[in-house]
Amino acid sequence: MQVIQTDNGAEFQSAFHWHVLDRGIAHTYIKPRTPRLNGKVERSHRIDAEEFYRMLDGVVIDDTEVFNDKLRE
Repeated sequence: MQVIQTDNGAEFQSAFHWHVLDRGIAHTYIKPRTPRLNGKVERSHRIDAEEFYRMLDGVVIDDTEVFNDKLRE
């Protein structure tokens, strides 16, 4: 059985929850305020912030093409 574990972020609300259940995948949430339970993801976010997002200097990019170009750089 496949299981997806997520935090309680807005992107993992009911639409996502029911989407994975419809595909036969269980969905569980980590306990609130316990990032240590999802350490790999938290580490990935830190690396992303250190290596990529700092290059944007606070600029928000809402164009997918531009974002992908920056990501490739």
